[in-house]
Parts: sequence; C-alpha cells; structure tokens
Amino acid sequence: MALAIEITTFTSPTANGTQDITIPGFGTPKAALVLGIHTTTRSEAIDSVFDDVGGMIGWTDGIADRCSTFNSDFGVGTTATARSQVNLLIDQREPPGASKGTAIFTAWITDGIRITWADSPLEHEYVIVLFGGTDITNITSGDHAGNVTLGYRPDLILSICNGATFEATTVNLIQSFGAVWDSSDIQFALNTSSVSAVGTSVTNVYLDSGNGANQLFNDALTWSELYAIQASGFNSSGIGGGDEVGHLAIQFGGDTLVKIGLLETRTSPGTSVISGVGFQPQFVMVAVTNAVANDTVTAGAAASLGVATPTDEYSLSWADEDDQGTTDNQTEIASSVVELPDHDGAVLAKATIDSMDADGFALNYAAADGTARKGFYIAIGQVAPGGVVPTPYYRTLMQGAA
Repeated sequence: MALAIEITTFTSPTANGTQDITIPGFGTPKAALVLGIHTTTRSEAIDSVFDDVGGMIGWTDGIADRCSTFNSDFGVGTTATARSQVNLLIDQREPPGASKGTAIFTAWITDGIRITWADSPLEHEYVIVLFGGTDITNITSGDHAGNVTLGYRPDLILSICNGATFEATTVNLIQSFGAVWDSSDIQFALNTSSVSAVGTSVTNVYLDSGNGANQLFNDALTWSELYAIQASGFNSSGIGGGDEVGHLAIQFGGDTLVKIGLLETRTSPGTSVISGVGFQPQFVMVAVTNAVANDTVTAGAAASLGVATPTDEYSLSWADEDDQGTTDNQTEIASSVVELPDHDGAVLAKATIDSMDADGFALNYAAADGTARKGFYIAIGQVAPGGVVPTPYYRTLMQGAA
C-alpha cells in the first residue's frame, strides 16, 4: 500500500507484560503516535468528561520512543501541576504527576505494534495512529536542542515539548505541540500552561503562527523555536533554558503530499469547509485552542488535539480555568476530531469530519460558543491517479534547495 494511516483505541492492562494493538489489514507500520488520558478515575470511557488535567502525547519510529505528559490536580486550594519528558512511548502520570505504569515499543507485528508495560500499569484509555506504506520513505523520532542531521529532507516535522530536558520530571504544567511543513518552512504550535504551588490558578494558552515549538509560563511566552528545513535535516533556533524538543520527522515519496494551515472554529453550529489543500486527505490532525487571536497570550487554558481518517476520529482535550481559588479543570478523549472544552464540562466547540474532498475537508460543528477559536490543521493524502501535483508541492525542486 502506498500510504497507510489508520486510527484505533485501546485500554492499558493492569499488569506488566506485552500488549498487541492491531488494525486488521493494515500491514506493517513504520511509526505510531499515541494520545492518552491519565486522570485519577480508572478506565476512562470515551466521550466522558473527567476531573483533573491528565494527558500525554507520545510516538515511536520503532527505534526511539518519545513522550510528553502534563497534569493538573482538580479541586485543590493550592495548585498542583506537573510535566515530564521521557524516552518512553507511554508514561502514565496521574495528577498531580504521580508516576504509574510505563510502556515502550517492542516490535512491529502484522497489522500493528507490540508494546511492553512495566511499573504496574493502571487501566487508562488511549488513541493510537499507525503510519505505514511505501510512500513513507523515511521517518525519525528523536529530540533536539539545536540543528539535526537526518540524512534526508523531511516534508513534515511534529514537535512536542514541555520546557524541560528529556528524562526530566518537574512541577508546572507546560505543553507544546507543533508542526512544520517543508513549504517555505510554514510552522505552527500551540501551548498551554498552569503554574504550580499558587493559591490562585494561573493558566494560559498560546497559538503560535510562526514557530514550530514554544514555551509558555506564568502569563508570558519565554521562548519560541524557529525551524529551517534543510537537504539533510533541519536547523533549529530559539530554544531557551537548556530545554529539549521531541520531534517526529517524516519524508514522503510517490504521490503522497502534506499541508498544514491555520483554521478557526465556527461561531455557530454548521459546516466549515477547509479548501485549498490541493489534494484529498486520507488523514487529518486538528489542533484547536480557546485563544481568540494568534500570537497572543490568552488567560485560561483549553486545547483539543484530534486525529481523523474518513472512517475514524478521536481527540484528546483538556481545560484548566484561570484565576480560581479552587482548581477547576477536566480531561476527555472524545469520538470527534474537535472537542474544545470549557473548564466546567461545557463545550466551546465540537466538530466531526463531514467529508474529505478533492481539495480539502469539511468539519460539521454540532456546538460552537459564538466565538471563533484559533487552531491549525495537518492534512496528509495522495494526488488522485492522473492528477497534477499542486505548485507548492514540487518535491524535486524543494529537495534540491539548500
């Protein structure tokens, strides 16, 4: 198969050992991305809202695992927040950061992945995206604090960072997720933060329209990372404080293309068409925040990170209210690609995939709070048989550049 990207869910076991996660007919994966929810409620059901902020983003290329976790305790008078970056695929940390089970990549198997659990895991819910097919010519997981040599020019880079080095666990919730596209180095990132050990909550969100990773803390953006994709990797500038950023770099071949772009939520229920993509997506990621303006620190932290194919869609979402004497927050895995929460169980925006079309995709908003919220999307797909590669995607010209 030229391009294979599929999504499924799984529940972690309650004992150490291996776990196989498969999608019938997928073939052999080349990489996996995992979104997880870790609240103090066990066996979290999909489409159920849970107190606490407890989540993680992890990935593997079968060689290197990278994971970033974030936590904020619910209903406490003194905030208790934490974060970790580790060389694991899954790091179970429940609010306010207590370490539970861990999982690492073990092997690619027919139609899926085998992982190995250690440290007495608990029952939590996860979404996994498998990447495969001959059109994924190179894919690399790792971390960096500066320039990276890959041996190839990536078409797409995903980033995770929480303002620390890898193999570090510390206080304060900081979580960045970003994307960089090899077309004039277009790059976006979101970040949410929640300060620990204060009597009144200090939470913020930031949607960065010009950098691929950043650090947000205590009402201020402290650094932003600018990427410059090169013939054999990428250059990085702007990372501060000795921090490290995790990356998943992907090079596509054949007829597979990628595009990233900014979007905003509807202000009322209905359909929103994202056009101008230049091809029919087979996979979409949508990252949305409660920010009403790009490149502006916004009080209150809410974010939704969703994944979708034409047949499946899920999102990991979290919200942490600002300026509260008793913390008010939540986490959810939902069966919709956008599930942007308010802090109290309400929904600021909820959307499902309506269609994936020849020039983009459409989102059907079942709920919208009347305010356009800022975010970005990543679309991956293939040119239709006999089609013409759109102008931004002249891969031979781009790869021949410095």
